[in-house]
Amino acid sequence: MKLNPEPWQEKLPLAPLRAGWIIFCLLLLPGILFLCKIPEIQVPFFSVLAALPACIGTCRQLGIKPLEFSDFALVTGGYVAIILLSMLAAAPWKLFWDSMGVKYAESQDMLQMISTAARQDQIRLYISVCVITPVVEEVLFRRIIYSSWHHIHPPTAFFGTSLIFSLAHFFLMGIPGLLIMGLAFQLAYLIRENLLTAMLLHSVVNTMAFFVNIFGETNIR
Repeated sequence: MKLNPEPWQEKLPLAPLRAGWIIFCLLLLPGILFLCKIPEIQVPFFSVLAALPACIGTCRQLGIKPLEFSDFALVTGGYVAIILLSMLAAAPWKLFWDSMGVKYAESQDMLQMISTAARQDQIRLYISVCVITPVVEEVLFRRIIYSSWHHIHPPTAFFGTSLIFSLAHFFLMGIPGLLIMGLAFQLAYLIRENLLTAMLLHSVVNTMAFFVNIFGETNIR
């Protein structure tokens, strides 16, 4: 299996500043929006939308190419692998924390918000979670963080970027699954030498979780 450590062909200007702005938008801006009395349901949309300008660059700088059939095949296989491996990892992870007596949330706050939102708000959440977020997070983690790190030690950059990705979601029970996702997104980027492939896989994972959460909640009601 061929892995290209540098799918991009040109440096991304102001990469550290871009990373700083994206991190600010994802982690700190939501709190500011809450203080400004922005409705909670709208905060994710405005946060990721504010981060989007930092993701702009040429295709050569980002490592983006037109999608081919092989990209869609990899996304399909990658999604199946993510689901299966995440299910296998979830049980022992949950058992460990149960044995430690640690209290934890069963699902992410975002998923709870999606399931209880009105239909018009769910549309806004879909755009933010399944369209904009994959673009923002893939540029941040795969293109900026990984590319800044891999010159030092590629294997450490590969696993370290994925670990940071999993921890940055601040969801204890989701850490194994998010780590698997991060590794899968990174592999998709390096195998296909195309950031758009990683974005597509990320979007598919988020979209399936989005609709499973909505229809699952509907069935319960």
